[in-house]
Amino acid sequence: MESNNDISSAIREIIESNFIKDDYFDSHTIINFLQKKEYHQIYLKNFPNYYDVKTYHSQIAKEIGKCSDLVEEAKIREIKTFTIYGELNPNHLWRRK
Repeated sequence: MESNNDISSAIREIIESNFIKDDYFDSHTIINFLQKKEYHQIYLKNFPNYYDVKTYHSQIAKEIGKCSDLVEEAKIREIKTFTIYGELNPNHLWRRK
């Protein structure tokens, strides 16, 4: 996977490999996967210099939403989860199709 710099492909692979039908997960879960050894180079290479972390992570959430053949927004659209800074913030909740 590291040879592929496409964050969209990495997100798709994470969803397909780790979640089954009707599993719920939030955007921070995907971000945590992207920061792990297998995907961290993709995460870093796609981080625009002009973005702050919050903006980049928001962009990742939008990329998750583009995987509409795999996921849909949960009926409860947002939950509070911890950011990488340990702060509780609203976050998108997704359901695997």
